[in-house]
Amino acid sequence: MLELKNFSCRARKSINRAIAEAHWLGHNFIGSEQLLLGILGVDEAIAPLIGVTLESVRAEVERTIGRGSGYVVASPPFTPRAKRIVQIATAIAVEQECSHVEPEHLLLGIADLADGVAYNVLKNLGVPIPQLQQAILTRMRELPRQPVSQPDATEDEETLTGNSLLSVVPPAHGSAPTLLSIVKLPQENGRWVAQVSAIGSGSSPMFKSVAYGDSDFQAIAKALESLAQLYRNYKI
Repeated sequence: MLELKNFSCRARKSINRAIAEAHWLGHNFIGSEQLLLGILGVDEAIAPLIGVTLESVRAEVERTIGRGSGYVVASPPFTPRAKRIVQIATAIAVEQECSHVEPEHLLLGIADLADGVAYNVLKNLGVPIPQLQQAILTRMRELPRQPVSQPDATEDEETLTGNSLLSVVPPAHGSAPTLLSIVKLPQENGRWVAQVSAIGSGSSPMFKSVAYGDSDFQAIAKALESLAQLYRNYKI
């Protein structure tokens, strides 16, 4: 994972959402396309600015590079292009004398790389890149310039972690998970999907459970119940 200490809370949420989108699409990497989905998935005001919807971009990404299959790693690595986008975003933030890197800086980084998947996805959807860049710059002039606090992850983030949830999952042969991560995404048909990952320490396995529901709460509850059963059935 890249060093994100200069990222604002909004930008960190975008990265978390990018990881969630990679999991949802079965991708074992974070590229420009996952970064774009992460930004759109967190800030509802950005999609109208670009003139697209999260669903249309996700569908175009899937059409362009397809879905992955098989095991998906818990922390997908950034591709060289995604790292370059982060570098560009950081440089723009410094040039503009901003205290933190914001999602808008990441968007400008995406728009700067004409060979990126995200760039081509936007072009395929009819987004004029020069006008997009100008719209982002205009929006950024309206944003507050003071430092942004960076609190710990809270339950309003798309990726949720917290010790309070660990009690739901019983220890497996004396080894309880040390980290519980919940990713929730809306389905195309209106249903919700929740993916819960439990990571242990040492040689303990990482369990993952996915469940569907008519609401995000119902999907999460079902996924937690399934994950707890996985732990109960675990045999060394």
